[in-house]
Order: sequence, then structure tokens, then C-alpha cells
Amino acid sequence: MAITGQTFTKAFVVAGQKFYAADFLVLIAEMQALNDEVVSEAIANAGNQAVGGVKTFSSAPVFSAGINCGSSKATAMATPATGTDGANKAYADALGGSGKGFIKAWVSFDGDDGTINGTGFNVTSVVRNSLGTYTITWTTSFADDDYVISGTCGEAGLAGIVGYASDTPLAAGSAVIKTFSPGGALTDFNVVTIMAVGDQ
Repeated sequence: MAITGQTFTKAFVVAGQKFYAADFLVLIAEMQALNDEVVSEAIANAGNQAVGGVKTFSSAPVFSAGINCGSSKATAMATPATGTDGANKAYADALGGSGKGFIKAWVSFDGDDGTINGTGFNVTSVVRNSLGTYTITWTTSFADDDYVISGTCGEAGLAGIVGYASDTPLAAGSAVIKTFSPGGALTDFNVVTIMAVGDQ
């Protein structure tokens, strides 16, 4: 039975129990407080909501769109099994990422003056020291001098040879390389390309 719009001035009886107006108001207030508590603890199925604390799911949640974690990060992720799974750091590192497998720096430059062609990657500058000799400075240094560089050089009708300067060992933050003609003479080439691989 619903009772609406009524003002009680005397006691009334429900199922043999006598109630007064004040009792009724207290009951309504308690019911409202209980409802508010339930609503505040519930996770809504629509709209925006701030959810605090740790929530444990009995099965993996399914999201209809991508997840933006903001400045936070996902933790305890397993190794991905399908194309849509997220990858944990250990899995990414095993494939390369911040590990040994990826090229950590590359650049193409004009051997006549050291001008970088395009933008390159992780290279701050190329300086022509002298004929066929250049210093490449890495934006993010390698962990030490135990890394590998490789490159090519050439111009129209002529391919050269790239090597690093044995008299100037590799440094964590830079490398000195030299370019040679096929006959072994130091030569400036129009295009020199370099890449480097190692721990950072």
C-alpha cells in the first residue's frame, strides 16, 4: 500500500503495530539513509564515476573502448595471448624495446659539411672534424662504450667504406667515424648513413 500526500496527526495501526507520525518520519529517514549508502557504494553501469580502492574481478573485465590510465599504469599484466592483449614490460623488452634488439640511433648526413638530412633519431649533431672524419653525438647516451655502429657512404657512381676511428675509441655519448674510398683514402661523400645498437 502506498501512502502519499497525507498528514498524520494521530497514531495509526499497521499490521497490529501502532505508529505515530514521528515514528513514521524516523523510519523514512532511516530508509533514505540506507538507500544513499547503497547507492554510494554501487558501481554505476552508465555515466562517469570516480571509483576508489582496489576492486577484484572474478573474471577479466571487457572494455568496449581503449583505456586511458592517465599518469597511472597497469600492473600485473600477463604475457599477451591474442592480438588485442596488452603487453607487459618483460614481454616488450624480450622483443627489443628498451633491450638490445632495437636500433637506438640513426642518421643520414652530408659528408661535405656534416649537415643532417631530415631529422634522424637520437642524434644531436654531426661535426666534420676533417676530411672523411666525423663526430656523432647521441642525444641519449649509451650505457657504456660497448655498442655497435654500422653505416654506408657514397655518391653518384662511387660507393665508399665506413669505419670508426681506432685512434678515438667509442664513447657512451658520441662516436668518431671515418669514410674511405674503395682504395682506402679518407674521402668526403655526399651521403653518409649511420646506425647504432646497444644498451642505454
